[in-house]
Amino acid sequence: MSHRVSGGSARRLTIWLVIALVAGVLAPGPRTAHAADPAVYDQVRAELAAVTYDSLGDVMQVRDRWQDRTEVTAELRARLGREPSPAEVTAALRTVAM
Repeated sequence: MSHRVSGGSARRLTIWLVIALVAGVLAPGPRTAHAADPAVYDQVRAELAAVTYDSLGDVMQVRDRWQDRTEVTAELRARLGREPSPAEVTAALRTVAM
């Protein structure tokens, strides 16, 4: 029996997996034996701490589907009462992906 995951569900799952990974790395606690080099651990921890909500889309390299772009453009057109700019569509797509 196989199950297909829709694009939106797959994105949400990916985001939750990344958040769980980041939370596990950033969680306070004792360093384990597999952290051979504390300097590498501290460097990775500092780099992950620098990741923000806004930069997460760049880090994950989220690809937007044309269907999402069409839906978001129609939604913005209805809400704004005018044709949305490409920057507005891109910003709205980022919130959909996150």
